[in-house]
Amino acid sequence: MHPDTSAYRGQVLWDLGHEFLNRLVADMGRELKQSKVAVVGLNPGFMRTERVLIHMSREFRFDLSESPEYVGRAATALAGDPNVVSKTGQLLWAAELATQYGFTDIDGRVIPLFDPNAPLQPYPC
Repeated sequence: MHPDTSAYRGQVLWDLGHEFLNRLVADMGRELKQSKVAVVGLNPGFMRTERVLIHMSREFRFDLSESPEYVGRAATALAGDPNVVSKTGQLLWAAELATQYGFTDIDGRVIPLFDPNAPLQPYPC
């Protein structure tokens, strides 16, 4: 299931900020495609940042969390793709790019799109 990138986020300024970025990617992609400039929106999943680790309990689906390096590996894969212009104007998810390009998170796992109802996965503590 694809997350709805246009779904309301529960607070008008947060929602507006996200929608602005999504439209910026789509519109810049459209305008720059002829110049062979790729513009993509790269979305991480549930990131296991230092702040998340401080404020969230270990029971909150850390098996579905990803390190900040995961989205960095997605950016690296896109930068190395000679056909990246074919993705211009799209909103892409690190999880889907991991499957497409064959990279893993720093712990060797391929992290799927976040779904709190997904079966538990092994998680290295």
